[in-house]
Amino acid sequence: ALGIVIFLAISKVLLCTAGFKLRKLVIGGDGRTSNSKTQAAIWFGIVIAAYAATLLARIIEGGWSYVGRIDIPQNLLILSGISAGTFAGAKLVTSNRVASGTPKTEASAASVSNLFANDKGQFDLGDFQMFAWALLAAGVYMLQIIAFLQTLPLSASVSLPDIDTTLLGFFGIGQGAY
Repeated sequence: ALGIVIFLAISKVLLCTAGFKLRKLVIGGDGRTSNSKTQAAIWFGIVIAAYAATLLARIIEGGWSYVGRIDIPQNLLILSGISAGTFAGAKLVTSNRVASGTPKTEASAASVSNLFANDKGQFDLGDFQMFAWALLAAGVYMLQIIAFLQTLPLSASVSLPDIDTTLLGFFGIGQGAY
């Protein structure tokens, strides 16, 4: 929790000094709340908060000699890569639409309902599936991090908990459906 608070506080300070609102990280070019941006922001936030919390716990328990040497496991890197790939793919599709002269219609306002709806505002199973799996995976991983931090081994190096391969598979399916 402290890692998340530190990450959000630093982000807020850095982004606000540039006149940037944190909410804009998840708003697409069409003014809607973007699925791909939202889930990429969620995963970036979770991974950076887990790393920061682990780093902080190691420093508090063992001192400055335990700075660094925190590995990020393979499935977590894959999940982050899938998330980034979906974000990049969505951006490419939008850019191609604009280049071909068929851009999306502008939204009146960004809302959470945009995460489950198509461009016409109708429920979209692909969008819902992507976001549901992303939230489930994020929730499970946060619980893993909490358990990990409670029993953090004080050794020369540690590895953050890995994502279960079944959950990773369903996360990938959700991203593919999107």
